[in-house]
Amino acid sequence: MRFRPSLWLTVFSAISFVILLGLGTWQVQRLEWKEGLIAGIQAGLSADPVALPARLEDAPGWRFRRVTLQGRFLHHAEAHRTGKAENGRIGFRIFTPLQREDGETVMVERGWVPEALKDPATRAAGQVTGPVRVTGMLRLPDERNFFTPGDDPAGNMWFASDPRAMAASAGVTVPGFYVVQEEAEVEWPRAAPADLSLRNNHASYAFTWYSLALILLVIWVMLGLRRGREAGA
Repeated sequence: MRFRPSLWLTVFSAISFVILLGLGTWQVQRLEWKEGLIAGIQAGLSADPVALPARLEDAPGWRFRRVTLQGRFLHHAEAHRTGKAENGRIGFRIFTPLQREDGETVMVERGWVPEALKDPATRAAGQVTGPVRVTGMLRLPDERNFFTPGDDPAGNMWFASDPRAMAASAGVTVPGFYVVQEEAEVEWPRAAPADLSLRNNHASYAFTWYSLALILLVIWVMLGLRRGREAGA
């Protein structure tokens, strides 16, 4: 049985095979990265909260860690980030800078409110004026992509969690991280643990790309054998 693959089929198959293997390997690397990220989240959730340093130099190293901080909310600088609808109700996530007693001002994601309570005047009880103690998880700003809508600072409408930009629009300076408050004594904003559910489909993606590479190899071999038979007939 003769094996005579065509030149152009071989070139096309070789290039496609390398690309498919590369995509599969990339998904394996993404799988390792995602598993490490999930492990870091789980470790942060299970650890006891620690006091946030007065000046945090290594924010990425504190990502997903539970922290505590004290201070007073600067309600005049409240920002509204679009949030998930709940029970058919459109809502917003409320971000408010917290002026600390022992250091810099830090942005705090206080929780969710329905659209009817977007105006702070409709939830006066939540505009706490005295000292507060916040316990929550430290997060970094959202990564924007092509599909992220542009923010509307003038209308106080934000589509990504960007603490520096939110605070700057109100004349306040904060570092490039924020804290998601776990619980509060007020009804609105309704504090809740951060939504940290992450999809991890990279193993199935890697299997798909590697399978396509194998199928391509089989087809190339079969066509080469067929061409060899036809040439010898």
